[in-house]
Amino acid sequence: MSNIKSIRQHLNLTQDQMAIAVGVSRSYYANIERGRYRLNREHLMNLAKLVGEDAVLQSLMNEMKKVG
Repeated sequence: MSNIKSIRQHLNLTQDQMAIAVGVSRSYYANIERGRYRLNREHLMNLAKLVGEDAVLQSLMNEMKKVG
């Protein structure tokens, strides 16, 4: 399971709700969860604001570095 999906489930949000909060379409967000797309920095910042934890931002940025 992807980190972002775990975060979404922990927050009890739907993909639609999470997509709106992050600033992407639901279909784009679903592809992020599947690992087909990655969040850019702006989206990561939106996610960090939503969750309110710097650790989430750091974790996801580390994941992006692994992918390339």
